[in-house]
Amino acid sequence: MADIGRLGEDKAAEYLVSQGYKILARNYRIRGGEVDIVAFRRGVLAFVEVKTRTGDAFGTPAQAVDEEKIKRFLKARKDLTEHYLKNGKIPVKHKFFTFNRRVFSLRNDIVEVYAFKSGEIKSINHIKEAF
Repeated sequence: MADIGRLGEDKAAEYLVSQGYKILARNYRIRGGEVDIVAFRRGVLAFVEVKTRTGDAFGTPAQAVDEEKIKRFLKARKDLTEHYLKNGKIPVKHKFFTFNRRVFSLRNDIVEVYAFKSGEIKSINHIKEAF
């Protein structure tokens, strides 16, 4: 199942890029917390939890984000926010240059990835401001 989870994170990152986001970090871990993806688009710094499921027998992927998971997520987000936000701007790399972009808002998102057991992706659902 770990392979399905990793595949889901890869597909979620690809999806976010296709929607115009720049991926700033993946699998950011600190003691007691983790954020799967940090993405930036149009002044929004999004902290993303990715949940991948092959079915909904135990609920939707978003329903798997319980209070304990949110607590660990927010702990890592606090650390990341301090790291990325310097004077309200973050460095965003483009092909040949790095630009400082202003951050207007922070957001906690969930990306639900539905996959077949074979690893093929059924669908992706991006829930903005999930918690």
